[in-house]
Amino acid sequence: MAASKHIYFIQCGAAGPIKVGICSSVPRRVAALQVANPIPLVLLAAIPGQTSHERHVHRMFAPHRVSGEWFAPTPELLDAIERWRVAGFDFTPERVHVRSLPLTDESGALDSIRQAIHYIAWPIQVGENVAAWLQRAAAVAGLPEGRVRSIHHRKNTKVGVVEFYKVIAAARQSRERIEAYGGPNAPTWDPRWDEFWRLMEVGASIAKRTDLVLPRRRVG
Repeated sequence: MAASKHIYFIQCGAAGPIKVGICSSVPRRVAALQVANPIPLVLLAAIPGQTSHERHVHRMFAPHRVSGEWFAPTPELLDAIERWRVAGFDFTPERVHVRSLPLTDESGALDSIRQAIHYIAWPIQVGENVAAWLQRAAAVAGLPEGRVRSIHHRKNTKVGVVEFYKVIAAARQSRERIEAYGGPNAPTWDPRWDEFWRLMEVGASIAKRTDLVLPRRRVG
């Protein structure tokens, strides 16, 4: 029988970065990490889960990534860890098994996904290099950086449904953070993303459609 796995949250010191990883033996992992770290490590939580849960958490807090699997100890991350420690994970990792259908400019999809890429990359600092925030958006969405760059720079006229799904899922995860802390300069939520999500909720039948069309944004 395969050993059960846990998603662990280990903090470096009392206020340092937090490592989010997965392992079969949390005590051994803590001990191994401590050998190479002069600062005492603190195990904040160890929650039963799979690699998909780990990746989901990484995407949720990608804007706060310090390096690799280490994340800044933001209030949002600390609150989430405590909630999950008490009640377990309250999300289902997104897994999409649909055929990659072409979404064209006629459907409004390309315009919409480019806006969503800007949304999940927020905050974009004044003068920040485009490559830097596109890299951040790719990490949040869990897509190859080159693919996100290609979509943004209009080097490809087609976007797969799975790619669009990942970007919109990332936008949904970012929405609460942006609306709570963004202020007047934060990007706005596009209602078309809700419509796309509704279509994706149809499930397996979406794979048989060849005419997935999103409503265009109304002007005025």
